[in-house]
Order: sequence, then structure tokens, then C-alpha cells
Amino acid sequence: MTKKTPTQPMHSVDAMAVIDAAAAATVTAHNARTAAEKAENNRLEQFEHNAAQLRELGITGIGRRGKCALADRFYDTLISAGLDEGTAGNYLSTFRRIVSGESATLNDSRNRKNSKAKDLSTLLSKLMNHAEYSNWIAGIEKQYNDAIGSLDYIFEKYLKSEGFTLKG
Repeated sequence: MTKKTPTQPMHSVDAMAVIDAAAAATVTAHNARTAAEKAENNRLEQFEHNAAQLRELGITGIGRRGKCALADRFYDTLISAGLDEGTAGNYLSTFRRIVSGESATLNDSRNRKNSKAKDLSTLLSKLMNHAEYSNWIAGIEKQYNDAIGSLDYIFEKYLKSEGFTLKG
């Protein structure tokens, strides 16, 4: 369980009750895997309902774990109910966005990862910003200038030497 730090503000009993209700509803919906889409809709509806209750109490945002008692309580309740850390963290992130008035889905983190992984310019940017890029690209250029093969062949040879399996 996350420990509260002395710098965390105290929240009303009402706010804690809303957090408990949100976490309990999340666990119930999460465990109802037979109707996954219906469960997702129920969780999002519950998040919207609980977020409205928190806003009525003057709470317009939830902070990060370790710095916010509401975030700690929500996350800890999910963990103690048997959800794994990644799932609990994803639910907390979604609930946090909804409380702050943003739109969110339960698959936001997965969707961001998938779209980033498929975006070639994002991958190229990560490569070029890597600390070892300059030395790595110098080796590639040398092989190309020495007419060892096409860039495609050189990249393929390098990736295979690193243990990657390539498609096609």
C-alpha cells in the first residue's frame, strides 16, 4: 500500500467515501469480464458519476500517487481487491483525467502505445535522440560507403546481430 506523506492535504470524509465508491465500482466492473464492453461502459459511467460528486465537493483534480491521498486511496483499494499494479494505474489515470474534466477511455494508454509504435517518425525521432545514435550511424555510414550493401541490408544485418527477428 502507498504510504501517505505529511505534505498531503486532508480530504473530507465525503471525498474519501466517493473515492471508495469509485474504486469498489471499478473492481466490480473489472471482474465482470463476461460482458467486457458493457463493463467498460459501466466503469466509465461510474467514473463520470463519481467525478461529478467530487466536483460538487470542490475537488476538480486528483494528483499523483504518493502526493495525493485520494490517488493513493483509489489505487490502494484496487490493489487490495486483487487488480495488478498496471491495471490499477491505468484505472487511476483514466479516473484522474475524468475528474479534471478531460475525456478518456479505459484503453487510452494502450491506444497511445499502439499509435506511437506504428508512427515511423516517432520511432525515428527516438532513434536520433538516443545517446548512442552518433556512433551507431557512423558505423552504418562506413559500411554503406565501403559498399557492403544497401541501407536496407545493413539495417537488417545489424538488427539480426542484435537478436531481432524481422518480418518478410
